[in-house]
Parts: sequence; structure tokens; C-alpha cells
Amino acid sequence: MHVFVYGTLMNDFKNSIAEFLRNNSTFIGKGITNGEIYDLGSFPGAVFDENSFNTIYGEVYKITSNIEAVISALDTYEGINDPTFNYYEKKEAFIQVHTTQIKASVYHFKKCPNGFKRIESGDYSKYLDSF
Repeated sequence: MHVFVYGTLMNDFKNSIAEFLRNNSTFIGKGITNGEIYDLGSFPGAVFDENSFNTIYGEVYKITSNIEAVISALDTYEGINDPTFNYYEKKEAFIQVHTTQIKASVYHFKKCPNGFKRIESGDYSKYLDSF
């Protein structure tokens, strides 16, 4: 199973869930897809839209061991089953990695993005480096 991460689960970030993902996955490569990414405060939210002219930058991992535990940890981290958080839904999207299209699970920001700052570059790490 492939997963596309675009925020605090990327390699630049050091937290226990990001480490758990990396320890049980193979890094496939940096990826891009169509959509927009927003600054939600201490983390980003991405709206995946194949018709968008904007790009979301992230990383693709293939989960290779402890698959159910990794998926459960990612879902918990992203608040998938937490009705008090309720920011994301899990979807699938096609991610461009080098010359290949890979179908990957993504955490799609499902709330209205009005009022949140759009990250113009589409790259959360680059955006944080600008501060």
C-alpha cells in the first residue's frame, strides 16, 4: 500500500508517527499532485483536486511491514475516527513520482478552506523555511 504525505509526516519532520512510518516503509520518492495546500496552524491541510492548476508537493512511501498498525497509527494521527477533530478524510489520488503515476492513500482536508492561508508554493517544508 502506498501513502502520500505532504506535511508533518515528511522526512524533514521528527515525530514518533513519522518515524514509525519510515521504519515500516520504503521511500518511493518525492511526488506531486494537483490541488491546494493550506496552513491550518501547526500543520497543513491539502485539498486534492485533479482539475486544479496548483500543485501539492510531498513524499510517497510504500508500507512494507506492520501494515495494519501503520495504517491505524496514521489514521489516528490524522484524526480520521475522532469526531471532535474531523478535518480529514482518507481518499486515493494519483501521485506523479518521476515518470510514474502511483495510486496512493491521501489525507484530504474536507472542511471549507476559507479563512486559512493557502500555501502558494504547494510545499509545506519550503513554506516553513520561509519564516
